[in-house]
Amino acid sequence: MNITWKGEFKRTELSIEGMDYEIFEKIDNEGNSEYSLRGPLGLDMDNNELLTKLLQIKRKEK
Repeated sequence: MNITWKGEFKRTELSIEGMDYEIFEKIDNEGNSEYSLRGPLGLDMDNNELLTKLLQIKRKEK
């Protein structure tokens, strides 16, 4: 299997009430974003609306 990705990845660390999360943002060449979230139990969740809000909160904190 040959996989090619043209775009960019961004990783954001986030701590909510002492629990650590990682948000992964995959941006294609057209500027579209797709998010995934890894929580403290290693669970992967796909919820773009929630992740978008979390990233907006995180960016405001900086």
